[in-house]
Amino acid sequence: MSSYSSRMLPKQRKSTTILDHERESFEKSQISSISKAINNVEVPAKEKHIRNIIIGTFQEKCGRTFWTNVNQIQLKSHPIAAWKFCHILHKILRDGHPDFIRDSMPYIPMITDLGKLWGHLKEGYGRLIKSYCELLVGKLEFHRRNPPVPGNLSLTEEEICSITENDINNYFQLAVEMLDYMDDILKLAMDVFASLDMSRATSMTNSGQCRLAPMIPCIQDSSPLYDYTVKLLFRLHGALPLDTLAGHRERFNSQFGKLKKFYVNSSNLQYFKNLVQVPTLPEKPPNFLVASELSRHVTPVVVVPDPPQESVLVDFDSSVSEASFDVERSPQRNGAESPELLAERDRYIEQLLYQIEQLTEELQRVKSDYRRYLEEYLERIHELESVVSDRDRELNREREAKVDMIRQLEDGTKIAEAETIQRIQNAEGKAKNLEDKFIKLKDVYQKLREEHISLLRQKADVEKHCALQKAQLTEKENLKEEVKAKKAELENLAKTLEEVMGELESRKSDIATLEVEKKNMEETIKVLEEKMHDIVTNSSQLQTNITQIEAEKSEVSALVSEMKTKNQDLLKRIDSLEEDLKVKDKDTSSLLSFKDDLLKDKNEIDKQLSEERGKSLEMTKKIESLEQELKEKVTEASTFLTNNERLHVEVAELKVCMENLEARKNDLEGELMDSINCLHSTDKLRTDLEREVEKLTVNTKALLEQKTKLAEELDISRSEFDEVRNMMRSLQSSLYEKLEERKQLIDTRERLECELTHSKEELLKERSLRSEVEKRVVTLTGDLQELQVGKDAIFEEKSSLSTALEEEKRLKALTIQQMEEEKEEQMKRNENLEKNNVELLKKLYDNIVEEAKSELSSCVETLSEPPVAIIALSPDISVTRAVSSLNSLENIVRLLENLREVFNGSSVSDSVVSIMQFTDIVATFVIDGKVLATSFPDMDKGESLLKSLQAIGVPLLAFINSLKNGYITSKKEEINSKRDKLREAFLQADKNIEGLSEILRGKSDGENAEKLLEDELSGMEKAIDDAAARFEEMLKKSRGADSGIKLEVSEKVLDSCTSLMQSVRQLIRKSRGLQEEIVLKGKGSATSKDFYKRNSQWADGLISASKTVGFGASLLVDAADKVVSGQTKFEQLVVSAQEIAASTAQLVFAGRVKADPNSNKLYEVARASKDVSEATGGVVATAKLCSQLVEENAQMDFSKLTLHQAKKLEMESQIRVKELENSLEQERVRLSTLRKQHYQMAGEAAGWEQVS
Repeated sequence: MSSYSSRMLPKQRKSTTILDHERESFEKSQISSISKAINNVEVPAKEKHIRNIIIGTFQEKCGRTFWTNVNQIQLKSHPIAAWKFCHILHKILRDGHPDFIRDSMPYIPMITDLGKLWGHLKEGYGRLIKSYCELLVGKLEFHRRNPPVPGNLSLTEEEICSITENDINNYFQLAVEMLDYMDDILKLAMDVFASLDMSRATSMTNSGQCRLAPMIPCIQDSSPLYDYTVKLLFRLHGALPLDTLAGHRERFNSQFGKLKKFYVNSSNLQYFKNLVQVPTLPEKPPNFLVASELSRHVTPVVVVPDPPQESVLVDFDSSVSEASFDVERSPQRNGAESPELLAERDRYIEQLLYQIEQLTEELQRVKSDYRRYLEEYLERIHELESVVSDRDRELNREREAKVDMIRQLEDGTKIAEAETIQRIQNAEGKAKNLEDKFIKLKDVYQKLREEHISLLRQKADVEKHCALQKAQLTEKENLKEEVKAKKAELENLAKTLEEVMGELESRKSDIATLEVEKKNMEETIKVLEEKMHDIVTNSSQLQTNITQIEAEKSEVSALVSEMKTKNQDLLKRIDSLEEDLKVKDKDTSSLLSFKDDLLKDKNEIDKQLSEERGKSLEMTKKIESLEQELKEKVTEASTFLTNNERLHVEVAELKVCMENLEARKNDLEGELMDSINCLHSTDKLRTDLEREVEKLTVNTKALLEQKTKLAEELDISRSEFDEVRNMMRSLQSSLYEKLEERKQLIDTRERLECELTHSKEELLKERSLRSEVEKRVVTLTGDLQELQVGKDAIFEEKSSLSTALEEEKRLKALTIQQMEEEKEEQMKRNENLEKNNVELLKKLYDNIVEEAKSELSSCVETLSEPPVAIIALSPDISVTRAVSSLNSLENIVRLLENLREVFNGSSVSDSVVSIMQFTDIVATFVIDGKVLATSFPDMDKGESLLKSLQAIGVPLLAFINSLKNGYITSKKEEINSKRDKLREAFLQADKNIEGLSEILRGKSDGENAEKLLEDELSGMEKAIDDAAARFEEMLKKSRGADSGIKLEVSEKVLDSCTSLMQSVRQLIRKSRGLQEEIVLKGKGSATSKDFYKRNSQWADGLISASKTVGFGASLLVDAADKVVSGQTKFEQLVVSAQEIAASTAQLVFAGRVKADPNSNKLYEVARASKDVSEATGGVVATAKLCSQLVEENAQMDFSKLTLHQAKKLEMESQIRVKELENSLEQERVRLSTLRKQHYQMAGEAAGWEQVS
């Protein structure tokens, strides 16, 4: 075993080395073929290279080698290489291994990006590459959706059926995809032929052949696509309605014209004569509405001939003619023909006889085909005659049915008219009765209305009288108080009189001694009697006043009762509802009879309506049945029309067949005449052919006669069908009239029902009004009775003053008690309302505080977000921003003072309003302040303002948080302390904004615009000079420290950057001269300051452009320094150079806006701008060249790698490619968002209108 294994090991090593060698040779051959086929030379790729690549796909059974080699080619650097790549990829997709299509699917994004890249190049191959990439992507997507379809699109009918699974939806989708595929091919062909100059022989030049070579696979793809599309559309037209496929037909017809033009142009070019046989299309596109057109469809075939072999072809005609000529002209010396000439003649005769046999066979075949077609057409004619006879019978039946329908309709209309007339008369009678009832009810309503108005007037008078009585009652209460005082005095006097009488009776013995006192007493008695008399008179007056007071008291009591009723509206409303119910119960007995009459009328009307509805339903059923019969007749007529149309189509097909036969006959006659002229020995055959032709002509004449007969019969049937159609139309019109009459009847019925319901509603309204009036009358009578009772009570109370006074005291006590109770209830209600209001205000307050917190927190967060780009605002806009910010600050400080007062008080509503105002003003202030800070020219001052605004955020949010439950008295000290801190922060921001506004006002006045512009331009020149000096220093440093490729790269980079700086410096000088010319011409008699003031936006544009140029110069210096030192890549240098070129273009555009178009300085500025763009291109080219040098120097030596190491490096490189692609996509998205944000912020800063 050991010896056996030792003998086998060397063989295995040898086999592995052979496989490696074969693999290496295969890869070398593929690399050489791909590199030779895809290059920058403007000649078509050679077929042997393409063939070798295709064979490689079959050897490898995939496309991995092709794609790995293609990825190493710089397709994005040269358009011809990209064009050849598309051509070769198309050929391989068609003729390569089937798995190559699957391996090419992941590269669809790469092909799409290649097309988009070269699509930006509007001249040369750019547009062609874009169209070709779209075609390749469409082809790959087509094969992805339809995997069974091969790359060369060769399919059979069975394969198409298996792909679509015999589903009409799949047929529809496949037809759409093939039409899309054909659109891509035709677009590429149109672009290619449009790029050629057809007046010259461009197809025989290298550049023309390079462009025309890909048209060969396009022709090969378009031919089967056309064939499959025609067959699919015929199948779809047989299964789907015509309207659904209208878009398909229009799209196919437009593609047919373009494809035919493409084939004609291709066949006319000399380049395609030996490379491909272009198919020919018919003159007109196939008519998909006629199914028989499919039989005349000829599949176009594209033939790509093999390369010609070097062989000698013998021209028999020329040889024979020359030989015969020689025989005739040169006699033989011995008088006999040469054997060579005899052999040639015999061979020629044999060839002619063979042609004659072929012609006779073809003639026999044509005869048999003609007989077969003739028999089929005769059978078809018999079938058509039977169909026509059937249609005649159906027409006769339809005529009879039409007459019956007309009779039925006439009878139905007569009956319906009589019924409608009777119903209308009945409805008119009922309407008159209803009108009479309505008039009566209207009169009653008028009377009740007048009574109601008079009662309302009386009520108004009573209310006025009550108001006067209230005023008098107050006066009477004062008088009552005076009467009480006088009564007290009278009581005192009576007591003193009783005491005196007692003393007189007890002291009669002392009368003598007391006579003086008696006299005095008599005098006092007289005085007292006078006073008593006065008192009696006063008492009579008091009695009269008391009577008046009692009357007024009764009125006051009535008023008090009214006040009670007003204060207790709910109770009285309930009482009034109960009374209304009682009144309604009383009225129901009187209105029952009227209601019964109305119910009887309603029942009669309902019965009549039900009868009318039944009749109308019967009519509708009859009409629906008639409509269904009409629809059936219409469908039968439409089928008859379609059959007639089919007959016409078949006749047209017969005409076409006859024309084809006649054309074939003419062709045969021409061929026979040619053969007769060639040989005199074929006279018998000619006579036979002439006889056959005569027979054919006789048969064609018979067919033509039959065709004329059929046409006449068709005309007759068409006229009869027109008569039927007219009859159907008249029936339809009569039906429509009956339907309109039915609608009118229904409308009248509905109108009567509406009038009836309206009258019922009016009756109900009148009843309600009557009941309300009666209720009002009852209430007024009750009020009158109460007044009468009050009067009686007043007269009864006048009898005695004491009872009246007691009654008055009692009533007054009761009224006071009731008033106090009502006052207490009202106080309780008010307290409850105040509590509810306070709770609602507290909820509102909490919601407002939460909304203010969210809004202000979002504003504070916007302050912490960094600005995306720095935008220079115009001075006017900056001043308006600063002024609005200052106004907002003043309002904020004022509102903070108001908030102190509000929270020291107790009004929650005032605090809610103040918080809302405070929130709106602070939000506007923060937004304006941020815009002003980010757009201020001096970045340090803008940063300080932004910091002061950010410093407001913390105390602002603390203050808003402290406002929660601010209506609690314990939190008012906390709110006031945090309010003071917030006020200090706002005052600090106020100082910064005032300083900025003063600077901006000076800038907006235009006084410093010229100085500022000069400063910016001088600063820009200084930045350019500093950059040039830096480049020289870096170049000296690099020459002293570097060597080799690094020194070469550094010199090239710094030299290109120095030349760019020189071009920029020259452009700046020319731009300054142009600016001086603009100012000199534009200011006129005014000063330059006035000019800059008038054109402040233009000056701002120059300042902004100058800043960007200086900033771009510094970026370019930094990028060059980093590139030379190896800290960054060459792409940063390219971006910096493009940025400074863009900024100089902005400077040129700013000057071109105001300059004279014919100015020499403007021309010099344009030339200098062109020099800058050329210098920028030089920097870009140098960067690319240096990048290639560095990459070539840094290339790895792969010869020493093992298979595993090579595979590992390959996978790592693929991972790196994926990562770079993902990062590229992310950076593109980020760049687009940054550009959008920059554009938006620039628009806001410049005062553009913002579209929401």
